[in-house]
Amino acid sequence: MKSKYMAVIPFLFAFGVLLISGCSVTTQKSTSSQENMLEIIIGSDDFPPFNYSDENGEPAGIDVDIANEALGRLGYKPVFTKIVWDDKDKDLENKEIDCLWGRFSMDGRENDYKWAGPYMVSRQVVAVNKNSNIKKLSDLSGKVIAVQASTKPEDIFLDRMS
Repeated sequence: MKSKYMAVIPFLFAFGVLLISGCSVTTQKSTSSQENMLEIIIGSDDFPPFNYSDENGEPAGIDVDIANEALGRLGYKPVFTKIVWDDKDKDLENKEIDCLWGRFSMDGRENDYKWAGPYMVSRQVVAVNKNSNIKKLSDLSGKVIAVQASTKPEDIFLDRMS
């Protein structure tokens, strides 16, 4: 009985070595393929929680996570670069960036860009204190409001408050 177990031990050892070496090769291939991925330069600005720099200065946020996953599946390595959002068209034209990624409305811009399609549907809201007298957009007339430049909220307020 003891000799039966002794005969199996070399096979188990060989199987273990093959299993471990197989894992090692897979890891190397994975690392190697990531290094050989084509880079795509993505222009974005700071707009937490969608795009921002983490405590180490690295790109982070919802858009970064989605871009990493989507482009990784397509064989690309996304490289995020901060841009001035108002300069996005010039940056694209001068090939300083390959694409834009972010909360960017297609409305009225359908022919200005090549679109991959929406990855998120959202709506614009105005947040005020629950005790505020502001109940509708027209109640903001004459008030000081703040929105990010070159965004859908800016378009809405400029259009409806003018």
